[in-house]
Amino acid sequence: MGRRRELARFTASRRRAEDGDGHALLVRGPAGIGKTSLLAAALRDAAADLPEPGRILTAAAARKDANTAYGVVRDLFAPLAPEESLLRGSARFARHALSTDAAAPAPAVSSFAVQHGLYWLAASLATPGPLVLVVDDVQWCDESSLRWLEYLVRRAGDLPLLVVLAQRSGTAADGTLAEIAGAHDTRTLDLGPLPLDAVAELIPEPLATPDGLFARTCLAETGGNPLLLRRMLGELSRAQAGDEPVSLSSVAGSGRAVLATSTLDRLSAPTRAVAMAVAVLGNDEPDLLAKLAEVPGAVVSAALETLQAHEILLDGTREFVHELVRAAILDAGGAGEPARWRRRAARLLSDAGRPAEEVAGHLLLLPELDEEWMAGIMREAAKSATGRGAPGTAARYLKRALAFHPHDVGLLLELAAALAPAEPFAAFELLERARVLATDVRERARIAVRLGMVALAVQRAPEAVTVLRDVAGELDARLGEPRSVADAGLRTLVESMALITGLDEKGTVPAALARVREQPTPAGDDPAECQLLGMRAAARALEGDSAATAAAEATRALRVDPAGLGGWAALGAGLALQLADELKPAQDALGRLIEHASGAGDAWTYCLAQCTRAMFWHWAGDLTEAGADAQVSFDLAHQESWGETTTMPRIALATVLVPRGDAARAEELLDGITRPRLDRFALEYHWYLMARAQARAALGDTDGALRHLRTCGESLAGAGMANPVFAPWWLEGACLLADLGRLAEGRELAEHGQSLAARWGTPRAVGMGLLAAGVTTDGDRGVELLTEAARIFEGGPGLREHQRAEYSLGRALLARDDRRGAREHLRRAADGCTRTGDRHLLDAARTALLAAGGRPGPQGGSALDTLTGSERRVAELAAGGDGNRAIAEALFVTVRTVEMHLTSVYKKLNVGGRADLAAELNRRDAR
Repeated sequence: MGRRRELARFTASRRRAEDGDGHALLVRGPAGIGKTSLLAAALRDAAADLPEPGRILTAAAARKDANTAYGVVRDLFAPLAPEESLLRGSARFARHALSTDAAAPAPAVSSFAVQHGLYWLAASLATPGPLVLVVDDVQWCDESSLRWLEYLVRRAGDLPLLVVLAQRSGTAADGTLAEIAGAHDTRTLDLGPLPLDAVAELIPEPLATPDGLFARTCLAETGGNPLLLRRMLGELSRAQAGDEPVSLSSVAGSGRAVLATSTLDRLSAPTRAVAMAVAVLGNDEPDLLAKLAEVPGAVVSAALETLQAHEILLDGTREFVHELVRAAILDAGGAGEPARWRRRAARLLSDAGRPAEEVAGHLLLLPELDEEWMAGIMREAAKSATGRGAPGTAARYLKRALAFHPHDVGLLLELAAALAPAEPFAAFELLERARVLATDVRERARIAVRLGMVALAVQRAPEAVTVLRDVAGELDARLGEPRSVADAGLRTLVESMALITGLDEKGTVPAALARVREQPTPAGDDPAECQLLGMRAAARALEGDSAATAAAEATRALRVDPAGLGGWAALGAGLALQLADELKPAQDALGRLIEHASGAGDAWTYCLAQCTRAMFWHWAGDLTEAGADAQVSFDLAHQESWGETTTMPRIALATVLVPRGDAARAEELLDGITRPRLDRFALEYHWYLMARAQARAALGDTDGALRHLRTCGESLAGAGMANPVFAPWWLEGACLLADLGRLAEGRELAEHGQSLAARWGTPRAVGMGLLAAGVTTDGDRGVELLTEAARIFEGGPGLREHQRAEYSLGRALLARDDRRGAREHLRRAADGCTRTGDRHLLDAARTALLAAGGRPGPQGGSALDTLTGSERRVAELAAGGDGNRAIAEALFVTVRTVEMHLTSVYKKLNVGGRADLAAELNRRDAR
């Protein structure tokens, strides 16, 4: 009544969703304004005309369940009891949230994987027909469910989905709820007071006055709040039926007091006790209500009937007519009463064998925990929440338990693990406390390893290096020889984590490199040894001492599953192998890690491995593949909350865009990097400087490019990183200086690079040194050096360096007026650039070829070169036989995104479908 406009808004939103324009509708208003009634009316209309096989799923959040991990999600999907067919692929991770067997042990799972799985469950339900998800009183929604709703709303635009959330205004807005409200795909509907005509229509005939004064008074007293109005009118009607005089003065001043009056008046003490029990336990079993209220079972039944008759509970249920009524019951006993009742309720539920999370929900509402069993319940509930992929909820339980046991090392570690994904700084401090409190050296060692992992996230790796080195010394001093398998494995883990953290920042790299030289080489018989081998290989490669030694250790590191222990073996060994020009095993290692991360729903590792492989493709000279991986990585990081502080996806994409001819876009990406103290990092900073210098040079700012390159060289030298291929600032600088005619300066850089290349010893490095020397040397000697460089590069992995050598040789011959020879080499450069996708060098080669009297071939290459990186990766998966959903799951995108990419691919390549697409890609690979 009085909500026609609001109902029309709801219907319009639903029909938009049915047409494929998924979004959220946030219905807001004060308590009692009619949000629940509006939803009920709207859903009745929706059920009547929702196209088959559309579904409506509803849940109502409750304050007492606000700390139960994924409680609202389970309520939403409970009517379906999702079958196995709905939980295939990535949707299988939804099982962690949906399981009702809280007692069953479950391994820890990442919150992203669970949210990703629930998204695909919702997508499966929405695919055959529109899906409407409704959550009433969302302000009481548990954190895990709320985070998933936010995750879903960000992707709602690709589904025939309407997410309806009803929120009581005036409550503190959770950060996640505020994000939902501000999302692009969220519409808001604010409920105001009932209009006067609706108020008048609700007034019973005996109470109404012809002049409408009674209606206006009721409106003024209740503020147009339907709940207050109905209860006030009920009170007045009962008074009138009891021959009590009713007048305007009876209404005045009664509006805001009516809830307490109608709730508490006329209740006996036993009935009030039952009302309090229901307010605390909710719609629970009558025998538990009786025990909590301390009344016989028969009294409970009679009391429930009385509460329903007085419109405190809904007819035939143990549900309050409104949350405000429940709150009034709880407040009636005084400040300390609710806590006393909740304490008893928690004990009753625990004794009855209820799930720990249910018991913990009551304990969290107590001012403090003061009994041992309470802390035990909290720890048990935290394990359950962790198994559901809800570390935030687990942390809330553990914080209360830690307040009871502040020096419990195990509790500190459990809380640190729960906080690490979202609050790594707090997790780091907890691990430090635990390390100080731990008395056993083995326990301190295990803590130190965990501290190292968290230190990487909070940019405190140098502190972790010191801790790990100290505990390594303790282990050596106390464990002695021979060591058990477990002790040897622990010692290896400590050493590998010390190396991982030691290679993170430039300031600790020299000591890490020295440590590698001093320590014996492990055999590589288990995951810990393989992780250490992988990182040793990376360290040796960065030091640039011997490519053969680094490649040998990297190869051994990959004997055991390279995706184990977080993928560090694959990342470290892959870097070493790539720099040593062992391209295939490097790409294979990263490919296995990417496949593992995709299957595990590990978006962070997937993103990191993708952008790392993009850099590898760039070194290998395949800018098409590099662009595909870099774009996929960037797109994934861009859509996730952690993407704002992630640097490598931006750096990798910028690195590829410069030779692809889009230096301006590369600069925009680099300008968007916000990570503090970037100049401290050993890998990202130097790759960033190289990308920045190349972009500046491509945009005509040679001086700016040289400044970045010299900064890169000085930084590498200070860190003891002497690999000539990792960040070849000296080659870029020599080429730029040669173009400026500053040959003497350029030769200094060339000589520096050649000395590094001689140590590293790969043909590519040697060829790069010759290339730098050739461009900075006049006359016949320069031509000889460039000719030798081109010869070394030919047939090897340095495709882009080969093209650069051919281009430089062509220009040198042209300067000597050897036009015929110049044309030959410039044409080779242009053809090579067409194959690798280096548009920047291609333009330069074509210009020089024209100056030499040659005729460049058709520009632009294959139509495949017009595909974006994401389109390329989607096209490859589609050509391989994957369906749209499988592609979307693998790339952590939506089906609609895949469809858009495929539509664009078909249009650009002028193909009719997947079969033609596969043939087109095969032709490109053959070329």
